[in-house]
Amino acid sequence: MSLVSPSLKARQQGAALILALVVLMMVTLLATTLKSDFLVTLKRVENQLLGKQAFAYMAGVEGIAREVLQTDLTASPDKDHRSEGWLYNTIEYPMEWGAIAGTLCDLQGRFNLNSLSGSGKGTASFTPGQEIFIRLLQALKLEETIDQPQAETITNAVSDWVDKDSNTRPEGGAENGYYGDLEVPYKAANRPFTSVSELRWVKGITPQIYRALQPYVIALDGSALLNVNTAEAMVLRAINDTGVRRPLSESEADSLIAQRDGDITAELTQQNTGYDKLEDFASKHPASKLDTSRFTVKSEYFLLRTDSLFLDREFTLYSVLHRSTGGEIKTIARGQSGFGECEAGPASNADSNANNES
Repeated sequence: MSLVSPSLKARQQGAALILALVVLMMVTLLATTLKSDFLVTLKRVENQLLGKQAFAYMAGVEGIAREVLQTDLTASPDKDHRSEGWLYNTIEYPMEWGAIAGTLCDLQGRFNLNSLSGSGKGTASFTPGQEIFIRLLQALKLEETIDQPQAETITNAVSDWVDKDSNTRPEGGAENGYYGDLEVPYKAANRPFTSVSELRWVKGITPQIYRALQPYVIALDGSALLNVNTAEAMVLRAINDTGVRRPLSESEADSLIAQRDGDITAELTQQNTGYDKLEDFASKHPASKLDTSRFTVKSEYFLLRTDSLFLDREFTLYSVLHRSTGGEIKTIARGQSGFGECEAGPASNADSNANNES
């Protein structure tokens, strides 16, 4: 005869069943969690592998860009201009499991922020580079345009940011004393710009001014000159006589571009090929005695934007290429942003399609 009552035995069986269900539930949850973590890890590894493979393809496009720049140097050693077929023109290449496209543009068609360092000589309070920046600020398309005094104030602040000393320039300059008193304090760089994005930290540069400036400025070696053959109309408006701190009118800049490029809707062979010499540019410029010491018609720094579509994943890489006068071409910087964009060039749609097909 059993010493355990039927009711107690039933309760024990019920408890065992509940315990078994709890264990089953825990095992199921654990398995689901492990599966989810495994899938996330698998997807992460897959993305990393695909990203590395896409980067290898995009690095290959850098090789093609170097060949293009080398060929251009051989064919046209004395100048670079906007009507060259390879400049500002996007070329696409189909590849297995996707496609890849590259666009080359001239970085020296933009104003170099690192030319702002220094002080004016003699009675001049601004250097030639600083005067260009003052005019560029006034030419920007803003809801509230910048007048000359405000442009000079901003230029003093940016010049203080890039110069090596800690001496505050008059009328708007800013050094550690100003930045250290902000709600979130920091120090002035007192070194050359490494990225255009640093402008956002400088006194007087509002988000609106930064967005308007971004397409027309770049951070290069301080010795890099402005190429008048590839500069946009906005940048050309910033070029004027020494001591004249107002920009050219839009019509004057458009006239310079028309003489430089000709009919940009025509075939490339029928377009003008830029100014052969700085003397040619100076002779067409409305300024009476233009100082061309900060300008050039030949470029050394170029930006390559590479876009790839690989297994339904999109990747973009920006590469800064330096071409020395001796023909050596190096990649000196890479990144996914921070270099601006390669704007559409003067070639017509027909020219672009023809080049893409070739």
